[in-house]
Formats: sequence, structure tokens, C-alpha cells
Amino acid sequence: GLQVGLLVPLQEQISSEGGKFGVFSKPPICAAVSPYETDNSRLAAAARDLADKGAEILMTDCMGFVEHHRDTARAATGLPVILSSALIAKLVSEVV
Repeated sequence: GLQVGLLVPLQEQISSEGGKFGVFSKPPICAAVSPYETDNSRLAAAARDLADKGAEILMTDCMGFVEHHRDTARAATGLPVILSSALIAKLVSEVV
């Protein structure tokens, strides 16, 4: 499987959130950056760091990450980016 780079909002979530992705063939590489910062430069830097560490796809793990965050991370890395909020919305739309 692809190496996932996971963006979480808080540094302390790096150790606690990894377990819920145990079904992945490789543990995710994580970086912390808040989606509530108004300057996206830290987000771009965190995404580039994940790509430099081998991430092949990025995923956000906070509902606060929205489309402009996806666009920033994609522009910074060229990698596909999955928003958790968009993923949940798509899943719900399949049920209702």
C-alpha cells in the first residue's frame, strides 16, 4: 500500500492517533499543524516534510481541515490529499 502522511492538529495526537490506522499496511508518518492558523505556511511546510519522509498520499485527521488546506498541501507537494471531512461526507451520501 501507499505510505500515508497524516496531518493532525496537535503534537500530542501523533502518538495517540496512529493506532486507529492499524489497518494500513504501513504505519502513517505524522506531522502536527493546526487547521485554525490563518497563515498556511506551516501547513505547506508540514506537508513537504511528510513528502520528504516518504509520504505518497496525505490525509488530514481533523474536521477543521477544509478545501483550502487540501489545495495548500497539494500545491506544496504534488501529492493527492484526502480530507477527513470530505471522506465522511462521501460515506454518508452513500447511505442516505
